[in-house]
Amino acid sequence: MPFFTGTLFGQDILILRDSEQPLKCEIVSITDSIITYRDWKSTDKTVKRLKSQDVLSYNLGKSTKQDEIGKEKIDVNEGMFGIYHMGEKLPGYIITHSGDTVLGRISINDVVENQFAVNFTGPDGKPVTYTPQTISGYGYNQIHYTAVSTGYKKPLHPSHKDQNEVLFLHRVSDGHAKLYRAFKIEFNKGTLNANPWPPMYMGKINYEYIIQNPSSAFSSTFGKSPKACVVIAFEDQKGFMKVLGDDKVRKDDIPGWVEKFNYWFDNR
Repeated sequence: MPFFTGTLFGQDILILRDSEQPLKCEIVSITDSIITYRDWKSTDKTVKRLKSQDVLSYNLGKSTKQDEIGKEKIDVNEGMFGIYHMGEKLPGYIITHSGDTVLGRISINDVVENQFAVNFTGPDGKPVTYTPQTISGYGYNQIHYTAVSTGYKKPLHPSHKDQNEVLFLHRVSDGHAKLYRAFKIEFNKGTLNANPWPPMYMGKINYEYIIQNPSSAFSSTFGKSPKACVVIAFEDQKGFMKVLGDDKVRKDDIPGWVEKFNYWFDNR
């Protein structure tokens, strides 16, 4: 019996289990056993099928009917998945621990894997895989990743359950307060109880925000409401707390509130 079915208009993502490579598509339906989809931006409208067990994770694009799937609205100002160019190879750079920038090309993983390693080919033409322990960051196009130690230790990905202390995080906003976006794969709790690790069932890609305040303390939406995340980040800034007031805060409002804080901080 389907747990989702409908016609979608945004770019959806399937991460294939065998290669962990992203497949850009338009998902038509998802059941416990079968996923049906069409190729993204293709003249061929044939509906294709995959067994759910062959897919590690999925994400429904920002144009997906939110009322049908109960998924939180995605950041409409930035878009979400198109900006990451998953599965492509683009000009980019790495930043060494000494602060030097080395230009080359980035072989881009999916948005969850991007946080654990980067595949980089430098001027010598030799591909090298860097981790957050070996360089300070990397980037391509307008995407900038920084090696960050947030203190969050729960698994973000079944293949990296012990590697979360330091992560490459997409720096969404910079300034006195910095904002990072973190991606994780979430599995159904019943499935986790029924199967060994890693669970042989499809997980959903989700994202959280992590705020680093001017004192370099971190606050995140992991296990907290968006409003609580903002309040904890800036509670020692009494003037800004008055600006925040009783306003409701949704997850996709957080980038705007961080920008408001940085403006307020500069104009106190």
